[in-house]
Amino acid sequence: MQLNYAYTHDGLREDPAYTGTTLTGQMLYGWRSFDVWAHTLSSFVRYRLYQPPASRLRIEAFGGGAWISHRFDNAGEGFVDGQSKGVERNAGATMQGYVTAGLGGCFFLNRHLEGVFDYGYIRNLREAPAHVHLNVVGNKWGLTRTVSLGLRYRFNLPRRATAAIAPAP
Repeated sequence: MQLNYAYTHDGLREDPAYTGTTLTGQMLYGWRSFDVWAHTLSSFVRYRLYQPPASRLRIEAFGGGAWISHRFDNAGEGFVDGQSKGVERNAGATMQGYVTAGLGGCFFLNRHLEGVFDYGYIRNLREAPAHVHLNVVGNKWGLTRTVSLGLRYRFNLPRRATAAIAPAP
């Protein structure tokens, strides 16, 4: 089993975002900012389907889910001849749930390092009409294909010794 957490914050500040003049010669100036925050919590279970004896290859099935919280805040202000035309702001938040399943394989390179390949599908749990899924992900079921290739390092942490229980007399 694996449990993952990820956090991202992307922000952009442009001051000035633009400068110039109108056709009548008035000075234009504006600034803008964009911020996006995301928290992701996911859990996956991997099950060994096949590993030949004395082989470095293992085939696995995996499945799980994810919860993503996304918040954004965009703002900007324009000025004409130094006079503000007002601050425009757009903010919001969403929460989404996803499920995923697929097949994977790993090849043990040494005791700690392995090459990993996963092929799976992800689906957003929020209901949407088939035509929306078709336009967004290319199929009416809302399935997004994922392919992952990488390296995984396994720490060789010692297991805690269990206390021996003496049989009752």
